[in-house]
Amino acid sequence: MSRLFQVKYDLPAEAIVERDNLHNLNAAIPIFLFTHGSYIQNLRPISRDYSPYAEKKLIFLARHPADVAVSYYFHLRYRASPLKRDVRRLPEDLSGMPVTEFIMNPSWGMPAVIDYLNNWAGAFHAQPRYLLLRYEDIHADPTSQLKRVADFIGEDFSAAAYAEAVRFASFKNLQDKERRNFFNNPRLQARDQASPDSFKVRKGKVGGYREYFTEPELAALDDMVGARLNPIYGYSRSPTSELSSLGDESPSRRPR
Repeated sequence: MSRLFQVKYDLPAEAIVERDNLHNLNAAIPIFLFTHGSYIQNLRPISRDYSPYAEKKLIFLARHPADVAVSYYFHLRYRASPLKRDVRRLPEDLSGMPVTEFIMNPSWGMPAVIDYLNNWAGAFHAQPRYLLLRYEDIHADPTSQLKRVADFIGEDFSAAAYAEAVRFASFKNLQDKERRNFFNNPRLQARDQASPDSFKVRKGKVGGYREYFTEPELAALDDMVGARLNPIYGYSRSPTSELSSLGDESPSRRPR
């Protein structure tokens, strides 16, 4: 999305969305609050309080909870500050905790991710304007998903801008820019250039979690998703299988 606005308004390529920074460069660009949601959730649990979001357009990006949990493990192990680990009541050093142990922990592993997704799913009915996206759909067809976002926020971009945005935000290109510290942004810097697992742009795979577990462990993870995750997200037993379409037919999903 940052690249779309950069192309449309001739902004610097390193200027990515950071709340109101692009708006300050051009008032035609809306203000975005980008957050993982977990810290806001701690202050104002969405399962009990919808008020912080009720008057805003809400774009919710979901991903298969096992992929989220594995990504979170590598983030905490290789990127997170001691303060972040302390806030989450995590061990100071995760090197002694295998990913198989981490992912089943109810406080920060996949059960916690499923609970988080379920809380939001239950809140969507009270949110008059929301758009639900999935990481897997963006991976499969980034142009159409970018267009969904643009339509939702009332923006119009050229075909050339969409093509450039997809090229610019490709995994390979962003990983290369992270190596060169192109964005000069601490959130987009590798902690250790020699360690691929310390990159913000690490793997970006759909179903990548399946590389870390045995078949019985994978079956248990898939069973948990099938039994506990709200079906609104459309995840089957494996994120690499054909995923059901979220669609836009529900009135609550249309921008108003």
